Amino acid sequence: VQTKTQIEVESSMHMGPEMNTANLITACSINNKFPVPVAPRFRIWQGHKMVITKEGIEVHFLDAQGQEVRKLRCIDDFKINGFNAHTVLADKIVLSNFELPARITAEIFEL
Repeated sequence: VQTKTQIEVESSMHMGPEMNTANLITACSINNKFPVPVAPRFRIWQGHKMVITKEGIEVHFLDAQGQEVRKLRCIDDFKINGFNAHTVLADKIVLSNFELPARITAEIFEL
């Protein structure tokens, strides 16, 4: 996970100015303590890396030894630090009456 995180940082595709640990502590802490727990990272292996050949065919990406390369996905665990619980949005659909879905379905089936 550390190596993958470093590759993400070095890719320069992150948002905002670069921060090292000291900058992060200075900018985001109160008396050198974070007011909320920092989100830890974990990893999951997610399929294999794929490439497109000159012929337009998708094939597995192979390493120098000819082995298929698996994709490592790093995930910031915002559940464990409580962030997810505070950012939930309840989606609710309120229909004008109970007949509306039935009428819409009937119209679709008549097409």
